[in-house]
Amino acid sequence: MKHATKDEVLRALPFFNKKELTDIHKVTELLLGKVSGSFTEEETELYDVICLATNSTVPVTAFRTTVTASEWRNKAPLALNFIRDAFPDTKRNKALRVAMMKFTIAMLIVDLKSRGVPIKTGSVVLNLGRLRECFGANFPGYLEAGLAHVIIEKMQSHT
Repeated sequence: MKHATKDEVLRALPFFNKKELTDIHKVTELLLGKVSGSFTEEETELYDVICLATNSTVPVTAFRTTVTASEWRNKAPLALNFIRDAFPDTKRNKALRVAMMKFTIAMLIVDLKSRGVPIKTGSVVLNLGRLRECFGANFPGYLEAGLAHVIIEKMQSHT
């Protein structure tokens, strides 16, 4: 198969209809990793944490084209807002943010395992809205009392 040069591709573009140009646009965005609905830095961090926890090797660009990605758009903000609200320092500190993502996702996975749910990227994504519930079950009253910082201090003193 002969590969077209950039100039050949550019010369051919005016001859494509609107649907073909739209398809070309989508493929180009996918190849560049700029698909509509691109992940924010925090979303990418959360996705990476979930992949690590579930042993998934699906790159974020491929994940964005899956059925689970539509759930992601609803569930990821719930998880990120919980982490930001419970641990305000995570807004300014990436290392702390990722550590708290790992910590809360680990709690969620323990809960899912106890319910007999297979641990896959999709099952974790579908349950991201339960992070607050899982945290509350493991640390009752901490959030209401404003004691989430105690957990961070304990984690930091053990490193």
